Amino acid sequence: MIQKQTVSLCLIVKDEEEFILSCINSVKHLVNEIIVVDTGSSDETVNLAIKAGAKVFNFNWTENFARARNFSLEQAASDWILVLDADEVLEHVSEEEFQKLLCAPNIEGYFLPIVNYLDTVEEASHDRIVRLFRNKPVYRFTGALHEQIAPSILDYNKGRGLAVAPLVIKHFGYLKPQLIKKNKFHRNTSIIQKELKNNPNDPFLLYCLGMEHYQKGSISAGLTYLKKALLRMKGNEGYFEDVVLSTALGFLNLGKLEELIDFINKSLKMYPRHSDLFALRGLGYLGRGRYPAASRDLQTALQIGGIKVLPHYKIHSLLKDTQNISIEYTGGRRNDPMKQRVLIGSPVRQKKVILAEFLESLELLDTTGLKLDIVFIDDNNEDDLLAAFAQKKDNVRILPAKSPDTYICDERTHHWQEELIWKVAEFKNRFIQMALAEDYDYLFLVDSDLYIHPQTIRHLVSLGKDIVSEVFWTKWEPDLVPLPQVWVSDQYCLYQALRNETLSEEEVNKRTTEFLQMLSTPGTYKVGGLGACTLISRRAMSMGVSFNEIYNLSLSGEDRHFCVRAAALGLELYADTHYPPFHIYRESELSKLQEYKKQIITPTEIILSKDNKLLHPVKKTKPKGSSITLAMLVRNEADRYLEQVLKHAAQYIDRAVILDDASDDSTVEVCKQSLKGIPLNLVSNKEPCFNNEIVLRKQLWSLAVAARPDWILILDADEIFEEKAAEVLPSLAEDPDVYHYSFRLFDMWDEKHYREDAYWNAHKWYRPFMVKYVPWFNYLWKETPQHCGRFPKNINELKGKTSELRIKHLGWMNPKDRLKKYYRYKELDPNSIYGIAAQYRSILDPRPNMVPWIEV
Repeated sequence: MIQKQTVSLCLIVKDEEEFILSCINSVKHLVNEIIVVDTGSSDETVNLAIKAGAKVFNFNWTENFARARNFSLEQAASDWILVLDADEVLEHVSEEEFQKLLCAPNIEGYFLPIVNYLDTVEEASHDRIVRLFRNKPVYRFTGALHEQIAPSILDYNKGRGLAVAPLVIKHFGYLKPQLIKKNKFHRNTSIIQKELKNNPNDPFLLYCLGMEHYQKGSISAGLTYLKKALLRMKGNEGYFEDVVLSTALGFLNLGKLEELIDFINKSLKMYPRHSDLFALRGLGYLGRGRYPAASRDLQTALQIGGIKVLPHYKIHSLLKDTQNISIEYTGGRRNDPMKQRVLIGSPVRQKKVILAEFLESLELLDTTGLKLDIVFIDDNNEDDLLAAFAQKKDNVRILPAKSPDTYICDERTHHWQEELIWKVAEFKNRFIQMALAEDYDYLFLVDSDLYIHPQTIRHLVSLGKDIVSEVFWTKWEPDLVPLPQVWVSDQYCLYQALRNETLSEEEVNKRTTEFLQMLSTPGTYKVGGLGACTLISRRAMSMGVSFNEIYNLSLSGEDRHFCVRAAALGLELYADTHYPPFHIYRESELSKLQEYKKQIITPTEIILSKDNKLLHPVKKTKPKGSSITLAMLVRNEADRYLEQVLKHAAQYIDRAVILDDASDDSTVEVCKQSLKGIPLNLVSNKEPCFNNEIVLRKQLWSLAVAARPDWILILDADEIFEEKAAEVLPSLAEDPDVYHYSFRLFDMWDEKHYREDAYWNAHKWYRPFMVKYVPWFNYLWKETPQHCGRFPKNINELKGKTSELRIKHLGWMNPKDRLKKYYRYKELDPNSIYGIAAQYRSILDPRPNMVPWIEV
C-alpha cells in the first residue's frame, strides 16, 4: 500500500484579513500543516490565521518576494508544499484525487492553472505556475517579484520532473478595489525598477513591468516594455508564450489591428495550434472588416479548444455573426482554410473564338493547394460564353459593364484609346477592392486573349512574391520579332542603363539581347514593368497598389502607372518564365495554339475534335493531383533489400527521386534496373555525408520538390509496404482534403517476426511517410545531425490522416546489420544526445521479445 503523503500550505501575508480564511478553508482538508509568514500586518490577519490552526512566523520585509517565500519553505516539515497567496482559493478537489497526484512516480512538482479575475469576476486572465512541489532544500524560489520555483526544480532534475495538475487556483488580487487598496502598482514597479538597475536587459523583469502597467490600465506603456522583453528573449523561456499572448492583447486593446495581425502571423509559426492566437487574429480581422478571415480564425480557435482570452460563448456569438457576413461576401460558399485563396479577375471584351480558348485554359488549371474563384467583368460581349461557363461552376461571378466605347483589334495590332485604358484601370481596381474585402490571399489579373498553362497560378503562388507576372511573347506588329510583356524601365525599355548613361547603338542592342536571353531561360527575374498575367499578394493590395492614373506621369497604359506606384510603395516586380501562356493576339495565331496545347498537356491523352478543338482530356492513369513521387536516400545498399523494396514500390509510384550518398558498390545500377519504366532522377554525391543526416534529408527534399510532385513518399532503402500497398496508396492520394498520411513501422527481427518491448514499439505509433507538397507552405526542419526526421518538422500543421496500411522495416533482420548499426550509433552519437543510450544497448539483446507478423 502506498504511504499517504503529507502537505504543508505555505503563505506569505500582509493585511489579508478579508481573504485569509477563505484561502485556508479551501485547502484545509488537503494539508497537514499551515505555515503563515507575516511581513507586517496591522489588521486581524495574524489572529485569524492562528485561530485557523496556522503556525505564524514574522519576517522583516526586504522588497524581495523570493526571500520571503523561501523563509516559509524553511519552516515546512511535510513531504510536499502547496504555495498559495492569501487572496487565492483552490477549487474543490477530493483528498483522494489530490493524493493520487502526490503519489505519481517521477514527478517533483506541478504547474497549477491560475484564473486571475480582473475588473469583474466575469473577466479573467489565465496563467500557469508551479505551486505544488516536493519539499526538498534544493528547491527554492528566485526573483524579487513574480518569483518562480520551476527553474530550480528543472535545473536539479536536468529539465525533467514537472507536470500539469488538473487543479485550478482562483486569484482575486487583481480586482480593481484590491489593486487600489494595496497600491500594488507602486509596490511592484518599485521592486522591478530596483532590480532593473542591476539587470537592465533582463527580459523577465521587463515582462513583469509591462504586466504591471497593463493591470493599471496603461496599455501603451505596458506594450512598450513587452516588446523590449521580446527582443531580448530566445523563445525557449517558460514564460515566452505569455509574453507573446500579452503583446498581442496589447495591440488589440490599442486598436493597432494591422500590427496585431502581422504579429500573430509571425507568432503562429512558433505556436501553430494556439487557439488564443487564432481568436485574437480573428478579432483583428473582424475589426478590419475582413469577415471571411475572421470567421475562419474564430472557427479554428474553437476547433482547437482551450481559448482563454474570451469566453467560448462570446466566440460562438462572434463566429455566428461573421459567418453570416462571410456568406454574403462569398455568395454562400465556405472556404478551406488550408488552401491559398486566389481570385482570378479578368475584364472581358473578346472575340468568341479567342474567348473560348481562354475559358478552356481556365478549366484545365491545376488547383492543388489552392481555392480559386473567378470574376469576369462582361464589357459588351455579344455571345453567351461567359454565362455558359459560369453556369457549370459555383465559383464564377459575372459583373456587367455596358460601355459605349469602341475597341478595335485587327490582324495588325490592337488600338488603345485613352478613355479605354482608364476604363480597364477602373475594372482592375474593382478586382483589387473585391480581393481585399473578401480576404483573398492573392489576386490573379489576366487578359482574356491568353491560353494559360495549367501550372501557371500554382507556380506563381509558390514563389511567394508580392507581384509577379508570367512572361509571354508577342509579335506586337506582324513583321516584328516576338517580344515579352515585361520590361526594364520607362515605357518599354528592354535594357539596363544607369541614369544619364550614354550608350551606343551597339551597346543598346547587346544589353537588349542579354535581357531577352535571360527571359528565354526558365527562372524568376526582377523587372521594372509587367502586366496582363499578374499575381498580386494581399500584402501588396493592402499597401495600396492600384491602377489609378498618376497625374504627373506621362507614360501611357494603366500597367505603367501600377508598376511605378508599386515601386514607390517599396514593392519589387518580378517576371517568371517557367510556364509561359500562349498569347492569341490575332485570330490567325489560333493554328499555332494547337501545337502549344500538345506541348503543355503532357499528363493527359489529348483528344481533338475535327476542327482541332481540345475536348475533355482523359487521364491515362490518375486523377489530377494524385501522382506519387518516391524519394529515397541510399548508400551501399546493393546487397541488402534495395532491389526488393524498389520493385515493390514500382507497382504504385509514378516517378522516383533517389539521392545516392557516394556509394562505392553497385547501388546506382540496382536503382536503375529495379525502376525500369519509371521516370527516375538519380543524383550521386561525390563525397559521403552520412554523418550529418540533416544535410542529406534536406538535399533529398529539395530534389523531390524540384520534380514538382503532388505527393512525396519517403522510404528508406530497407522499408517496404505490405502487399496491398499498390491498391491502397493510390486511393489515399486521391483525397483532396488530406495533406499527409501516417503509417505504423514494424521493426522486423526476422522474416516472420517483429520486435516489441519498451524500446522497440514504433509500430504502436503513426508517423508520416507520405506528404502532399504544398508550394506556399513554409516548411521547417529539425536541425540536428542525427534523428532529424525524414520530413520537415511542421507538416503536422496541415490536416493529416492515419492509415492502417503497415510498413515493414527490414534493416534489423540480419544480425550482422544489427551489430553494424550499433557501432554506427556509438560512433555518431557517443553521448546519446540524439537518441536513448539504453535503446542503443538493446540492439544487441540476445533474447528480444518477438511477435509473429500476420498478413491481413
